Amino acid sequence: MLYTTSKGKPGHLNVIDLADYKLLRSIPIGPSESSWAHTVAPDGTLYVAADGSGSRLWSYSPVTHTIQQAAQFDGESWPICVTTDDTGKAYVGTYPGGKVFQYDPATKQVKDYGRVIGSIPQEYVRSIAYQGGNVYAGTAHRQIVRVNLATGEKTDIAAGLNVPVTDDTVYDLDTIDNRYLFARYTDGTGVPGPGYIYDTATESWLDVVLDNVTGLHETDSLDGKIYYMSDKKLKTFDLATHEVALTGMEYGSGLRGADWAEFPDNPDLPGKNLVTVRYDGGVAIMNIATKTVHLYNSVIPGTPGVVNRIVSAPDGNLFVSGVQSSRGSVINPQDLSVTSFTIGQADSMYPLGDKMYMGVYPEGALYEYDMKAAPGADNPKRTFDLGQQQERLVNMTSGGGKLFIATIPTYGTLGGAMTVYDPASGGSELYRNIVQDQSVLSLAYLNGKVFGSTTINGGLGSLPAADEAKIFVWDSVTKQKITEFPLRINGLDKPAFIGDLSVGPDGLIWGASYDYIFAINPDTYEIVKSKKVQSGLSYSQWAHHSMRWSKDGLLYVLFNNKLTVIDPETLESRTITAASRFELGADGNLYVTDLATNTIMYRIEVDGEVKEPPVGIPVPVQNAGFEENGAGGVIPGWSPLFATGTDFTYALNGSRSFTGASSLNISDRNRNGSVALQSDKIPVTPGKNYTASVQLYIESGQPSFMFRFFDSNNLTLGTLEQHLDSSRLAQWQEVTLTGKAPENAAYGRLIAVTTRYNLADAYYDDFAVTAEDTAAPASTATIVPVPNEAGWLNRDAEIVIQATDVGGSGVAGVTYSASGAANLEPVTVSGAAASFTLSAEGVTTVTYSAEDRGFNKETPHQLEVKIDKTAPLLSFTGASSYTVDQTVTIQCQASDSVSGLAANPCGSALTDRPAYDFNPGSNSVSAQAADIAGNTGSQTFTFNVSVTYDSLSVLVKRFAAADPITATALSAEHMLAKKADEQGKEQVKRAILLVFDKEVAALSGKKFTQEQSAVLLKWSRLL
Repeated sequence: MLYTTSKGKPGHLNVIDLADYKLLRSIPIGPSESSWAHTVAPDGTLYVAADGSGSRLWSYSPVTHTIQQAAQFDGESWPICVTTDDTGKAYVGTYPGGKVFQYDPATKQVKDYGRVIGSIPQEYVRSIAYQGGNVYAGTAHRQIVRVNLATGEKTDIAAGLNVPVTDDTVYDLDTIDNRYLFARYTDGTGVPGPGYIYDTATESWLDVVLDNVTGLHETDSLDGKIYYMSDKKLKTFDLATHEVALTGMEYGSGLRGADWAEFPDNPDLPGKNLVTVRYDGGVAIMNIATKTVHLYNSVIPGTPGVVNRIVSAPDGNLFVSGVQSSRGSVINPQDLSVTSFTIGQADSMYPLGDKMYMGVYPEGALYEYDMKAAPGADNPKRTFDLGQQQERLVNMTSGGGKLFIATIPTYGTLGGAMTVYDPASGGSELYRNIVQDQSVLSLAYLNGKVFGSTTINGGLGSLPAADEAKIFVWDSVTKQKITEFPLRINGLDKPAFIGDLSVGPDGLIWGASYDYIFAINPDTYEIVKSKKVQSGLSYSQWAHHSMRWSKDGLLYVLFNNKLTVIDPETLESRTITAASRFELGADGNLYVTDLATNTIMYRIEVDGEVKEPPVGIPVPVQNAGFEENGAGGVIPGWSPLFATGTDFTYALNGSRSFTGASSLNISDRNRNGSVALQSDKIPVTPGKNYTASVQLYIESGQPSFMFRFFDSNNLTLGTLEQHLDSSRLAQWQEVTLTGKAPENAAYGRLIAVTTRYNLADAYYDDFAVTAEDTAAPASTATIVPVPNEAGWLNRDAEIVIQATDVGGSGVAGVTYSASGAANLEPVTVSGAAASFTLSAEGVTTVTYSAEDRGFNKETPHQLEVKIDKTAPLLSFTGASSYTVDQTVTIQCQASDSVSGLAANPCGSALTDRPAYDFNPGSNSVSAQAADIAGNTGSQTFTFNVSVTYDSLSVLVKRFAAADPITATALSAEHMLAKKADEQGKEQVKRAILLVFDKEVAALSGKKFTQEQSAVLLKWSRLL
């Protein structure tokens, strides 16, 4: 059987039957993610030392085919190596404590042998071996420490070795033939290094140095010879003669675990075979008899790779590198096609021209990927190793045709560097300790100057020599440092690191440190802008703040795991989402990886609209914030699921809370116990989606949060759960669970818990449950003032929209638009009410609707608004002057183009009468019109009535038409008077007219009616 662990979240232990070459099983070991070492105990038990969410030891039984957590080493991040003794006890070496632990499967107890060196805070036990009652611990400080298991005495057995200065790490240490130790030294990166052999029987080193040993593991000798890899060749070392010989077999890697195996049923593999596993999960079998290397493809199920970096190429493709990976990917975001290529852990990637440059750890090497060529054996290609103990290429920028590389040194070392690489010539220059004893985290190029930020921390296992990070400025022409200065921002005191720098579109140098953003004038080096934009986040010793500028001038920054967008003008900011990694694509969209596993990439389409997550309908939770405390340790609204003990218990705590005065503290320091507190019943509806949330503060360990559904008979139907790790210690975080209540669900319970085998010290506060809101809100619109009965207004109208969401998540906003007489593009107003004014005359159709916080939109409504503020128009027909013999006929015309006339005032003539009926001189008639909206209009028509000799003569003849003689006589008198008037004979005229008047008066009631006589006299006297 072959055992190997594939990295993932979670990692998986894979069991392979080598004889039939098939996968028997792949078992998740969550929350562990990967393993540096395995070992098999004498009884066949497999021990897996695994990291990820803490340092753990797992045990696998080849009988029951099950795996379980055997031990957890609190305070340690990585269990780097593992071995067993002849009784089956397991021994684990760790980082950063640099300790050796013993696990006894009989008692299930863990014994801490303490730190094997103990001179600095961060130390490795990088390799481990057991022999003769002693454990041998290989360190990263040249020492191989023998730990006497009986007395605990520690002795450095490597003090007399003449190891090269740069090779300070005992990367591999293996027991050979129950007597010898095979030790390989490297510079800490795992590259080939010298091998040494120690004889535990004589307690002395053999007088031999094996060159360029690849590692990573050795196994017992065969026929007195140790088989090992060197210069991509399988070689032997004869323990009797000390001769080194070639086997005739070549293999392009090291031995990742190695052992001898026989395959009697396979004629291609006669006798002894050296078996190892490749980095990609495939298997290599080296047959000693035939001197043949057989390579087998991987049968291990793929697991999603943990993302290290995402970088957008000029063509829009996304380059992705992984953590502790052998593969990178090019993703086309348009069709989601993926092209893979071979690369180690690229800690930085940067496009320049048609090349993508990658800084690979732990080699400390720069690779070049030709983006115009297909990936292959030489694409990407290794351009050069930086050297000078520079191990982590963490950031790159370019300018003036050069590539500038920021680096952190190797383990236990201070003094990072900036390397300048010329792609045209292939030459490079490395400048170490630009800021003395500090590492370079980020670089930005502007107008011949390179701006750099630093961290006081060096490689793992080093102690800082400075107390605050710096910013430096480098002249790329003179190749000299111009200046260095500390970062001075109100509220930020002597930061240990300054994160990424970036040139903004405003020409300023922007940067971030901890929770702060800042901008530097590139000429004066003054801080011209700064603001704290996040709060309470934790950062690593080499923390980066990935920064990207959008085409519209906004700045995107990843503060720990909070992707934040910042307006550089106002420094207003908004947290977009939680993410592990992010990139701003050439298409303007954001690409992020999930926070929980960092293995899933999401695309956030950037369209200018910020949309918060949907809000559900709050469901009551009793004592959700733990502000109520009952007697005897009883917490109202909550009850324990299990009995507690002295080292695994719960209690209200007043020293730490998210809101209010107290929170729930669960403290579990017993691996065999479990602490769980559940809420009272919370009614649920089957088929409805629910979201449960809690504010959680992790002091240490791996607490959990659950929301469990039950039926009316109290049977469990399903559980939503999340198991937290220690990646976000010492900060409040919101944890949410979302899922559908199963069929027949009657109620649910919130559960704060530490599961069996997990330890934790955590605080829970402000539990909440919301039900999915599926009902749309309702809105109404009214017109102010109220229109008349015909629906019209003769003034401006105010439209008032009011929305309600009874029993829902609440109204998020109201949207309205208008068309017709007035045209309004859709307007959305936050809140449940909106109002606006319409002034345009005519008919306007208002469309309106409401949306709630659960994103439910109601069907839009329409409202007609009729406005007519203009009075009707009036016009007249008729003469402006009349003589008494004429008839005065005057008519009008009325119109209203908006609401229309309420009635027509011009249906008949305004006047149709003889002119003599009017008064002499000016006369007038009036007309008034009203429209349906209530507007009225009026107009007056003025005309003049006069008398002449001729017109009065005509009137006499008309009145005396029955007596032509009288009419002719009277008419003749008028003509005589007219003649005298024309001749200016006023007295004659008056005399004639006086005679006329007397005759008319005499004829009144005879030839003329009295009315006619009165008319003739009235107008004659005017002559």
